[in-house]
Amino acid sequence: MRKILLALLAVLFLVSSDTAGADASTSSASKLDELQLRAATLGFMAGLDEAVFAVSEALTIQEALEILEIRELVSSTQIDNLYRENEIAADMRFEGKLTLVTGKVVSVSRDASGAPCITLSGASPLQNVQTRFGKESMNELAKLRKDQYVRLVCSGSSYASATVILDGCSTFETFLVSRFDAAMALTAKVINGQAKIHPTMDFAVLASYHLSRILPKDSACYTGFDFWACDKEIDKIMTPENYTKFIAEDVRQRLREMHEGPSEVTTNDRMT
Repeated sequence: MRKILLALLAVLFLVSSDTAGADASTSSASKLDELQLRAATLGFMAGLDEAVFAVSEALTIQEALEILEIRELVSSTQIDNLYRENEIAADMRFEGKLTLVTGKVVSVSRDASGAPCITLSGASPLQNVQTRFGKESMNELAKLRKDQYVRLVCSGSSYASATVILDGCSTFETFLVSRFDAAMALTAKVINGQAKIHPTMDFAVLASYHLSRILPKDSACYTGFDFWACDKEIDKIMTPENYTKFIAEDVRQRLREMHEGPSEVTTNDRMT
């Protein structure tokens, strides 16, 4: 998505406002095409993933977490230290709240009930953080290896026998996929002008939607949930020629207004 945004902004200045494309798309107010909406949504999800990696030029980490309704990002070492300093304060901070936890895998195993667990490194070599998953995560966790760094979203926490235990966990990638329908609903609102996320992200969503009509029928954007593969395909079609040919003038005017609008975050919707 980062490359897409740069390409889009460059295109904006390369194409004059009065250029009319013979095959330009219809008005932005038309009924949304399901496949194009799907493509724009996957591109949006790639943008959220980039933001969490701190490489996005459209959103900060905190802005992306707010959209995803994740309370905060912490490392396994940090959360271990917080519980050792004050268990009550840590419970109040994390219990019942979605938290994105990063850390290094110490081991992958099962708990007493047979459910899969990942043990992450804690504040010292003898202190670890245990994360618990549903049995549906078994195949995904089987691919993990010791010393691999992971990003997990967990919904509960507790402290027992001097060990932090995080419950209701999933990998961040699985969490994103689980939020696809909510992301699509928010993407549709942005395209229809009913919601705003951030000027640059809104710009990318709208342009991606209209340009995705020229993707091949077997595009990764149309099936599955590989948002990075879709993102790369959209990146390839972001050219001045396609911008002129496949985006109608009323949509180009909206894109110009987005780019010229305020630079601060204007998020007023969440993925609910």
